Amino acid sequence: MKFIKLSVIVFFISSYSLSQDIKLSGIWQINSSEINSGWLDSYQFYDNGKFIFNFNQNNSQNRIISFGGYYQLNDENITLFTEYSKEIIGGKLIRSLTQGGSGWEIAGGKVEIIKYHDRIVSNLSIKKCDDSKQIPCLYFDNVIYYKLENDPDKY
Repeated sequence: MKFIKLSVIVFFISSYSLSQDIKLSGIWQINSSEINSGWLDSYQFYDNGKFIFNFNQNNSQNRIISFGGYYQLNDENITLFTEYSKEIIGGKLIRSLTQGGSGWEIAGGKVEIIKYHDRIVSNLSIKKCDDSKQIPCLYFDNVIYYKLENDPDKY
């Protein structure tokens, strides 16, 4: 029975689009329609209802790299059900050997997936935006995100 309910939810998610020309699946980056030395905060949305939120790749001292789970679209809201995070465990803070950023990074840590016993439920408002750059954009909780890639696996 759970499989049938999930299949119905995935069908509605994959068939939903915010307009004729904007589909949610893909990679959405905060505040910028350009990629420099790394992605800024970004969402990866999949047609099967899965999502991943990635923290800014240029911030090499953050221990949490990303988190993910699945999502549901309801009218002008999106509900995220976060089930895990990808984190750096251990290691130590050192001066960075590369240029850019803050000059600090975590070295020698191990990346692990931390599964949550209780999923975290978050509701975000979502609405279309108009941008003169002709790049699809959306507001998630009134913060602009640009769609930079249609394939969420190209992160």
